[in-house]
Amino acid sequence: MFFNKLDRPVILKEESDVTDYISKLQALRSETNGAVKAKIDQEIKLASRRKN
Repeated sequence: MFFNKLDRPVILKEESDVTDYISKLQALRSETNGAVKAKIDQEIKLASRRKN
C-alpha cells in the first residue's frame, strides 16, 4: 500500500523539494480520511518546519 511509505523518515535536500513534497501531500490529503489523513497532516507539519 502506498501509505506505508509514511512510516519512514523522508530526507529532503532543497527548499524547492520541500515545497513540492508538501504540495503532493496536500493533494493526497484531499483523497483520504481517518488515520491516513492524520498521518499526512503530521508529515505536512514536519515538512513545513524543515522549510523554515
